[in-house]
Amino acid sequence: MLQVGSMERASSAAGASAVGTVRPVNEAAAKASKLAEEAAVDADLVQRIRAGDQAAFRQLFDRYHRRAYAVALGIVKNGQVTARGLPC
Repeated sequence: MLQVGSMERASSAAGASAVGTVRPVNEAAAKASKLAEEAAVDADLVQRIRAGDQAAFRQLFDRYHRRAYAVALGIVKNGQVTARGLPC
């Protein structure tokens, strides 16, 4: 949880304070906030996928297919096998 003392008003390009806009001063808090937001988006996408929403599946796939490929490549250490899939 962010404390009031760790927040400051975000400034506009002109240097004036933006009404109602705050940003974390602490970079770790900002990163944690971003990760929490991404997790909430992912959870929403999973719920939509379970309800049969193909567009939600595409969004989730687009977000993570590169990471999944990298993990598979790290395991099999062969780009050709990874690209065409593992034999079952």
